[in-house]
Amino acid sequence: MMVWALVTVSFLTSERFGTTGFTPFSPLIVLSVLLIPLLNPVEIYQTRRSPWSLRTIGRVISAPFYHVEFRDFLCGDQLTSMVGPILDLEFTMYYLIFDYANQDATEGISTGHQAFRALLAAFPAWTRFAQCIRRYRDEPNDQKSLHPHLTNAGKYSCAFLVVLFSSLTGDTASPFFICWILAAVLNMCYTLYWDFIMDWGLFRKDSPHRFLRKSLMYPPWTYYVAIVYNVIGRMAWVLSISVGFFGYFDKDGIGSMLSLIEIVRRFSWNHFRFENEHLNNCGKFRATAEIPLPFEFVQSDEVNFGDKDAFNNDSTPRERSEVQPLAMAPIPLPSIVELKEELSPPPPTKASPQKFNTQKFNRHSATVTMV
Repeated sequence: MMVWALVTVSFLTSERFGTTGFTPFSPLIVLSVLLIPLLNPVEIYQTRRSPWSLRTIGRVISAPFYHVEFRDFLCGDQLTSMVGPILDLEFTMYYLIFDYANQDATEGISTGHQAFRALLAAFPAWTRFAQCIRRYRDEPNDQKSLHPHLTNAGKYSCAFLVVLFSSLTGDTASPFFICWILAAVLNMCYTLYWDFIMDWGLFRKDSPHRFLRKSLMYPPWTYYVAIVYNVIGRMAWVLSISVGFFGYFDKDGIGSMLSLIEIVRRFSWNHFRFENEHLNNCGKFRATAEIPLPFEFVQSDEVNFGDKDAFNNDSTPRERSEVQPLAMAPIPLPSIVELKEELSPPPPTKASPQKFNTQKFNRHSATVTMV
């Protein structure tokens, strides 16, 4: 954070202090500070996370060839929110290598470069698309269905259409401009439905709170705020068309604003996605929904341990008649008489006339009696 602040201040004051020659390398310095902890082979701060992070990124890039785990799916979803930073990183590298500052921002981009940027923008959606296809392939044959893996793959295929038509659109007079708008609206509706219904598990009919679900870990108002902000974040692309595309506002400023909105939206999405996975195992990433206990339980009307849904925030708990209490089965224990008989020495036989040690036997019996 300190390095980022110093680089930003030096960039803003470069003309005043005559350090304009340092300005082009400011993004490279910030990028190096971010990548060194990730790629650092020396055993210093946070090196234990580096191999795990690199392996996860490698599994996401080669999505069709590995079984999809929870970390792979989560990292792929974060990647879909980083399309803007990825394109900015590509622009920075092109700027530093080919001295892009001496060229016009629009005339200097060749057709091949535009195609490469389009592929780069579609790559995050491709990783999630490939993961959905792989999860469908890994399903048992008797459980395969179009929903949810193939329908989820269809959601990311809509992102391909958005990238395609946005790359082909030159101005508002282009016939691809309307196709771009329609594809963006379709993608927005598809992703909003998946966010609320599948990822967050909201809008359930059996919920005592409107538009929410039965089991909640937080106050209901937090979910309503997250719903409204998620809609705003999904509709933020309209600013890039209504304001930025027509030249009413600086495109770089619009891009920075959209990136900030997406950061907050993705944080909120992650929070409630984790909660839904923890409560309902909606993605089936766990082998079992509940951990079995090493005890035998039987139904009992005498012992009541409370409702199993007592830890949620539902304001209207179920009736007592609906509760099925659980009681532990009694474990049979041997009585003290049985223990005394088992520990008592055998009586002497006539074949071996030996003197019986009464003191030892009495001590033994007394010990057993005390136990």
